[in-house]
Amino acid sequence: MRERSLKIALMCLGVAVAAYAGCSDGGTTTGSTSGDSTSSGNGGTGSSTAATGTTMAAGTTTATGTTSAAASSSSGGNVDTLGFACAADADCGAVLKCLTSAVNVTALGSGGPANGYCSKDCKTTDDCPLSGLCLGGSSTKIGVCILSCDIGPGLTSLDEPLDEAKCNARDDQRCAALNTAGTITGCRPTCGRDDQCTTGRVCDPRTALCVDKANTGLPAGAKCDATATTPQCAGICVGFGDGVTMCSSPCPLGGEIPADLTEVTDCGGLDKGVCAYSPSGNGAGDYGFCAPACKTQGDCQIPAFWCNSVGLPDNGYCFGTTACGTGLPLCKAPDVCTDTKEGKFCLDPKYPLGTAAPGTSTSSSSSGSSGSGSSSGTGAGGSSSSSSASSASGTSGAGAGDAGVGDGG
Repeated sequence: MRERSLKIALMCLGVAVAAYAGCSDGGTTTGSTSGDSTSSGNGGTGSSTAATGTTMAAGTTTATGTTSAAASSSSGGNVDTLGFACAADADCGAVLKCLTSAVNVTALGSGGPANGYCSKDCKTTDDCPLSGLCLGGSSTKIGVCILSCDIGPGLTSLDEPLDEAKCNARDDQRCAALNTAGTITGCRPTCGRDDQCTTGRVCDPRTALCVDKANTGLPAGAKCDATATTPQCAGICVGFGDGVTMCSSPCPLGGEIPADLTEVTDCGGLDKGVCAYSPSGNGAGDYGFCAPACKTQGDCQIPAFWCNSVGLPDNGYCFGTTACGTGLPLCKAPDVCTDTKEGKFCLDPKYPLGTAAPGTSTSSSSSGSSGSGSSSGTGAGGSSSSSSASSASGTSGAGAGDAGVGDGG
């Protein structure tokens, strides 16, 4: 087991990286946890004190009630299928209905859930089955019931099995906060690939819902402006502190890796990325963010991120590393102190430098299998790369500092 100094949690097959600062997940919210709290789709401000700005989101939803299972009445009936996968109402029993990937559900963020979601119309949580909560409901609006969940315990490995008691152990859901304080958490539907959606629909990288037309913008791995009024990323803009940002997408952490690696759906598949950026304390089944894939060091957003092996074949993924050289600690195997156009860094020799090689123009953008990323951030000049994941942008994407802003949905 080895550690890298960038405080991003890479929990993968025996490789551990220090977890970054806690984030809340869910939308920008208002109101108290005991009443109606408005959640604005994708992106949202966390409760940490260092967060600045406000991230907006697409599609306003409301979570009513509390996260406690005891807070929900059993009047909704048929609790056993809440949150289960489905193709038709008959799959959900006598009381619940099937929200399919073919239909946009406003309360979820104007998209459909991958592989279907057994639910029920509601105005308050009292209308939902036990262990459920009402999302998007009010005295004048009809919402939908979603399964409640609790964040944690923290992830121990990238392939930590999912817990049947959290989101029905579905790898197409993520446990995410629905309010700023993080006290209301539910199982948000989460797609990673188009083939999880009804034919003709695609997985939106920003909302992780099935839609007719996905959001467009900068690709995964690119540097983004977390203060932009209009979102720059096709997905969301995640902040890691010290001005380091990256376009990414929300994803569920953990889950056993299948023998056939092409079956992995998170982050578009392992050739596109891996769900490994984990807020501190988040565990299997909780929300995380996609780390983009790479084949050369120049594919990552250097000098903040470099191509690292996580024990999976074919490609590596973009994470931080440490600077090296005179007066600095020695690199830990298999890393070697390597000259780059940004200075000396501890890098895995498995991946060639590419456009990160000395003498390569620093004005060019890095690009790789995951997309492009402008060369920026911190980490050169003998110091470790910055690390605390701080923000994720939805529609407007503001947020900075060392505090957390979650992905929403």
